[in-house]
Amino acid sequence: MWQLLPGRHWPMLADQETVFVERIKELSAGQKVKAERDDLIMLLTALRCGTDADLLLEHAPGTSAASLLACYNWIDGLREKSMRAWLGIEQNPSLASVDRQAPEAVKLLPIPVRRVVATIEGISSGHTHPGSLAEAIAEVSAQVHKTKVRAHGFESELDRILHAGTEGLSATEAAIRANDIGQRLYDPLTPGIYGDAYYLADRVSTLSPLRVRDLLGERHVHTQLLL
Repeated sequence: MWQLLPGRHWPMLADQETVFVERIKELSAGQKVKAERDDLIMLLTALRCGTDADLLLEHAPGTSAASLLACYNWIDGLREKSMRAWLGIEQNPSLASVDRQAPEAVKLLPIPVRRVVATIEGISSGHTHPGSLAEAIAEVSAQVHKTKVRAHGFESELDRILHAGTEGLSATEAAIRANDIGQRLYDPLTPGIYGDAYYLADRVSTLSPLRVRDLLGERHVHTQLLL
């Protein structure tokens, strides 16, 4: 019932998102507008439903390509900033790195970052060995990586169905199979991999509603962490 727009009814893969963005760039013709929350909702819905840009604009006449592009750049910039913050922690697993990067990284990975912060608090109180910080970050990073591999596996299967078909299945059966995989990736009613606490969103179409709200500062999560 949440799939309100016509489309494939599963989230766009990376190449499809790229095509979508290139199309709204073309249609916006360099026009600059302010990003609005309502247009952001339409953008995210389209990416999650697999609705291409022209079809979206046809069914949402109050939305413009320029506004969609502004919203995409807005939310993708926030996502990229948070993702890079987490990668900074992974690459430099130190107290100084966590202190600097955690306020941004927590927006995409609240539970993993809080696990790391809890380790630091344990070190500060003398209950945890100082060398355990790097170990804690490595353990969390391994879970984040495992979740990414799971997501990429389902995405690869979707890509195979889209481009090569599924041997022995009719077009209808293949579409049903693809829809089932799509729900494993994203379903707001029973959150899939994209909604997993250890999933690090690598593009806008994989952002869950909670992560969007966290990036926008709408949930007032603990983005200021006392280390």
